[in-house]
Amino acid sequence: MTESEGRRDLKSALAGPAAAVLVLVVAATAAGNLQTTQCLLPSIPLENFGVQFTFICQGLPDGEIVTTRAVLEYTTQRGDDAADLMIRVEAPSQGNPVWLLSGNDLGWSGVGTFTALVETDLLNGIIESDNPDFSEFVITIEMADRQPLTGRFQHSTIEADILGKPCPWDLDFDDEVGITDFLSLLAQWGTDPGGPPDFNSNGTVDLSDYVELLENWGPCPS
Repeated sequence: MTESEGRRDLKSALAGPAAAVLVLVVAATAAGNLQTTQCLLPSIPLENFGVQFTFICQGLPDGEIVTTRAVLEYTTQRGDDAADLMIRVEAPSQGNPVWLLSGNDLGWSGVGTFTALVETDLLNGIIESDNPDFSEFVITIEMADRQPLTGRFQHSTIEADILGKPCPWDLDFDDEVGITDFLSLLAQWGTDPGGPPDFNSNGTVDLSDYVELLENWGPCPS
């Protein structure tokens, strides 16, 4: 294959996110009011001149992100040099890369299976369960100098430490439980949002959640 053909293949491969959106399982553990939410990436085979895909983390708790990290595992194939791997992770709503890394940056070199732990504070701040700032990522993977790409990512995760909201009934983060929170609850009536306004975590927004919101009406406790 000529270099110009390789560039066309790369342009085609990276023209946009993959059509299939990968919805991933989220596991959360709590330590006090701090929860670690883990999104598991699927095993991703790499081929041709680049791959780009979108994945979405669902079921995130409302709260404040204090740390985001990725655990990456990559296995080379057919003699690729892991140092040449290029990884770009973007949060589309923010418009900037969260991570822009090469295998060389991670200390990877040669052939084999390589792992790395990377952290960022670019996503720190308040999030809500339907806020895309953390829930959606676009990942681009390619090799330096437009080399053919092989190998596989596997057992990789993106994790966030999230400080839970002290006032879960305040759905709009205005430090008060009021009419807008009531309307938000009504808009999600009968659904399973994976968090507030399903305050009792029974899998549906219903009368018990409505009563709990009314019982906590007014300013949030300081």
